[in-house]
Order: sequence, then C-alpha cells, then structure tokens
Amino acid sequence: MIDKVDLGAFWEGIVPFIPPLLGAYVGLRYAVQQTPRERFVTWCCSAAAGIYLGAGAGEYYQWGNKLTGAAMFLIAMFGSELFAVGIAFLRALANDPVGNFRRVWNTIMGRTEP
Repeated sequence: MIDKVDLGAFWEGIVPFIPPLLGAYVGLRYAVQQTPRERFVTWCCSAAAGIYLGAGAGEYYQWGNKLTGAAMFLIAMFGSELFAVGIAFLRALANDPVGNFRRVWNTIMGRTEP
C-alpha cells in the first residue's frame, strides 16, 4: 500500500534550491547574444554553482538559512554572467585559437597590439 506523502518534508527539501534557481534566471536575463542551448547551459552551470558554493560558504562561515539563501542567489546571479563570458571566450577560441591566445597574452603582459 502506498503511504501518504508528507508535503511538509517535501517542501523543506525543495525550498533550499529555489534561491539559486531564481538567481540563475535573473542573471540569465542579462546574458545577450547566446543561442538557446548556450543559455540553458549557462543557467544550469550557474544554478549548480549557486547551490554548491553558496551552501558551502554558508556551512563554512556558519550562516543561518536566510543569509545562506541570499548567498546562493547572488552567486548564481553573478555566475550566469561569468559562465556567459566563459562561453563567449570558448567560442572565440574555437574560431581563432592563436589570435585569441595572443590577444590574451598581450593583455596580461600589458602590451598593445600593432
């Protein structure tokens, strides 16, 4: 026989994942010039970063539930932009690997391009 589902326990298991998922969505709204596949990958990666890094920071610094949720939200929101930049870098690297490496190296070394 099937037991009754405890909705309270179910809700408590879902609630910690809501802030990073919303933060990833908010951050994704400002990611432009991406295909739908890239947007989905960016959303998944930033939500996962918010879940793991935010929870890890909250446990390490012994924050409460509210501050940990806020950290998860912010990490996921700003993570969307960082992953979007990473995807753009990889796309540029695929098009012109040597030229892209030269531009990055010149920027690190403080040189101007001719």
